[in-house]
Amino acid sequence: MAKLVILKIGDGNFKQGFPVILQVGEDGVPPSTEVTGKLPPNSEIVEYYEQWRLIYRRLVVGRRLEKVNNQITSSSELIELIENCRNAAQSLSSSLQNWLNSETFRPIKEQLLEKLHPSEPIRFIIQTSDLDLRRLPWHLWKFFARYSYAEVALSSPDYENTNISNLSANKKVKILAILGNSEGINIKADRQYLESLPKAEITFLPEPQRKDINDHLWEQDWDILFFAGHSKTDGKKGIIYINQTDSLTIGDLKEGLKKTIGKGLQLAIFNSCDGLGLARELEDLHIPQIIVMREPIPDQVAQDFLKYFLGAFSGGQSLYLSVREARERLQSSGVNKKTPGATWLPIICQNLAVMPLSWPGNKKKLMLKIFLAVGIACLAVLLVVPQFRKVLYLSLFSTPSSEIANRFEMYENPSYGFKIKYPSHWDLQKIENPTTKEVVEFFPVNEIDAKILSQVKVIIRVESLTKNMSLDEYRKSSENEIKQFLAEGKIIESSGITLARQQAYKLVYSGRNQQNVLLQKMEVVTLYKGKAYVITYEAEIGKYPDFFNIVREMIKSFEIIDSDN
Repeated sequence: MAKLVILKIGDGNFKQGFPVILQVGEDGVPPSTEVTGKLPPNSEIVEYYEQWRLIYRRLVVGRRLEKVNNQITSSSELIELIENCRNAAQSLSSSLQNWLNSETFRPIKEQLLEKLHPSEPIRFIIQTSDLDLRRLPWHLWKFFARYSYAEVALSSPDYENTNISNLSANKKVKILAILGNSEGINIKADRQYLESLPKAEITFLPEPQRKDINDHLWEQDWDILFFAGHSKTDGKKGIIYINQTDSLTIGDLKEGLKKTIGKGLQLAIFNSCDGLGLARELEDLHIPQIIVMREPIPDQVAQDFLKYFLGAFSGGQSLYLSVREARERLQSSGVNKKTPGATWLPIICQNLAVMPLSWPGNKKKLMLKIFLAVGIACLAVLLVVPQFRKVLYLSLFSTPSSEIANRFEMYENPSYGFKIKYPSHWDLQKIENPTTKEVVEFFPVNEIDAKILSQVKVIIRVESLTKNMSLDEYRKSSENEIKQFLAEGKIIESSGITLARQQAYKLVYSGRNQQNVLLQKMEVVTLYKGKAYVITYEAEIGKYPDFFNIVREMIKSFEIIDSDN
């Protein structure tokens, strides 16, 4: 079942903190859960953002902002800028993670883990009018790595129902596409991607006059308004450059926009730079959805985002997951290596009184959803009967090791120097936490009983040793930490084994976590060239044996990537 999560961030600031209210429920109905918390003071987040922003704006060339003079004069300066931008982006990301891991925010996180399932589509709305909060790359929160069908959006605290219904299956999507000032950028690509859309009727206005735009807004009905070209935010206002000489604000088009919103406009896409000012003014008109870029965006990145987004959206994907897919494809293409943070920029702004637009038709997608819903219902019936539940559970998760080997995928992390195989029906979450040294976590996603499997995970840590330590010294240190800091900590087994063809130890122990759940854990550790490679398997104590064969195969597959070879 699709879920709607609303995180209402109240009046506050980064020096004093922000009160927050979390609401969780099924999408389209009133929330079933509400809990309060607080985000503590953390002024360094704004400082880190500004550091990244200043470097990033110098780095980005060929951007869809008003024309600027680039000041980079040499390749060495460019390399230095990229490295500085990457470091600033990492500092911002780490600061954001620490902020969202704060103790006063824990009640929010606990409710999210309790109420949400990784297989559910989730619209996660950050409701705030604070510009600094709106700029933050919320999608970097590791919550979104675990919940792969979740996507974040912004919402104004003030919204109003426009009484717009979704498009019928046979209706063509009417799009008004304004192609503004294209000096220094290629918006012909945007036009080509729009022209390739199925079930769409598109009117293009290349470098129009203000009167042309207003006439089209007043005289016809539109489903989507699209703009490509140069734009910027000036104070609280958004400005678009519609031709070589003229620019407009949303205020200049206000009456025409109100008219077309009243007749059914559902989505505005501004594939241009620095669009939070545009979004704020459009939200005041209660448009259902807006997609903007939060900072200047490289021209090629803007083109690729549009291509990936339109392909996913017109192919039957939801609006939210289409934005996520486009961003992740950009990230996979290596965009962040040249311009660190460029993939952070696309963001949805949502009118909370209106459901998101869906592309019309796509019966195959609808039938698939129906099939899945029926299958889940049948599975739920089977699970009511204990005998069926046990058989099904064992068939899915207690697979013989001879069969397991054929169902594994490889995860490789050259930065931390290792690779490992993991089950294809499991998922992974990249962590790379500088405090805990955790790099990645693996966990089952075909969950029969969320309560049973919620604690099952395999975590890999890579720790750089600050002093020379023997393997036995490291083991004794781990044992002391278990006895001193783990509630009801009890060591069950301590023995020597091999890991990645290196001498290692295995430590099996039990204890209670912060939720007072009794867990059993297995820690396998080897030391190599000044680093500790640690694999930890944990599960509720009664379920620990059920996954042991799978974890044993994972440990056998673990290899250290030696950069010297």
